[in-house]
Amino acid sequence: MEDPPSSSSSAPRTDACTRLLRHPMTKKCIMSSDGPVKWFGIDQKIKSYQGVTNSLREAMYPLFVQDKRFYYGSSSSALGDKIHSQIYHVVECKESCTCPKKFKVLHEWTKKAFECLISEKISPEACEVPIVSERAMKATRVDMIATRNKGHPTNERSVLVSVKTRHRGLMYDLEDPTTMLEAPFEDVYSNPKNHDQLQLCCEASILKHEYGIVFDEFVVLYVNVELIASEEGGGGGGEAPVDRPTADLVTLGSWAMDSSKQQMLLCKLRKFRRKGGKFSSGLVKRKRSPAAGAGSEGRKRGRKTKTKTKAKAKAKIKTEPKGK
Repeated sequence: MEDPPSSSSSAPRTDACTRLLRHPMTKKCIMSSDGPVKWFGIDQKIKSYQGVTNSLREAMYPLFVQDKRFYYGSSSSALGDKIHSQIYHVVECKESCTCPKKFKVLHEWTKKAFECLISEKISPEACEVPIVSERAMKATRVDMIATRNKGHPTNERSVLVSVKTRHRGLMYDLEDPTTMLEAPFEDVYSNPKNHDQLQLCCEASILKHEYGIVFDEFVVLYVNVELIASEEGGGGGGEAPVDRPTADLVTLGSWAMDSSKQQMLLCKLRKFRRKGGKFSSGLVKRKRSPAAGAGSEGRKRGRKTKTKTKAKAKAKIKTEPKGK
């Protein structure tokens, strides 16, 4: 398969990348490029945590209308999954490939993504690294951890990268005072740009406050298309515009780096849990019957009580004399 040029992997990784890959919680997680984040608990049983994307939507911008015609354009989820899978393949499958899908040729968007990274002197170290938040009871995958100026004696920096494949529409960074994010970022406009930044903010918060790992830079890598005039007619003959792949980096805003608000965000996400396909705030607790105790033992006691009651009822029916 045709691979884009990349820097040498012999140089040592930066401290943040190394600490994340060697962290005990990362080793417990099952590495994969799709599906929910799974990890081995204390009892060596596989557990699964909910993702942060839907929880962020319900907690921070529940009234936002996602109109693809104005906000996100026409990028499909299938194409986005393909780009993410190919980026994972190029970075992770250097010696042996474990990807469920095989790619003979890289998509032009994937090539453009690596060209952008190389032009910014960013060398990918790992992709789809799972991270778990015990405070928020959520989990997600970091799209990419990388190093800028790899091998430089004084200016080597660790970079946390979030990859987005939906192209930005006309209202990507709209500043409408009537649509703001929920607390603790109630002074930030609710638009697709800040939604993407909010997800990266959540990942940075988990790494900082629960893993004790702080990266030097945080960027969103947009891989999409832009409309340009047709080359044949020079755009003056009424020809339809054509799509050209493009990729660029957007740095995480300063509003998302507030340490106290990051902790408040994790605590708020803990209240939003999925029950029966819908999100619940988790503020209303179910009443438990006195017969049912904690855990499986309580359920067993409840079943025994019901069985004894049925047995007594049957015995009473047998002992009663039949009416004439």
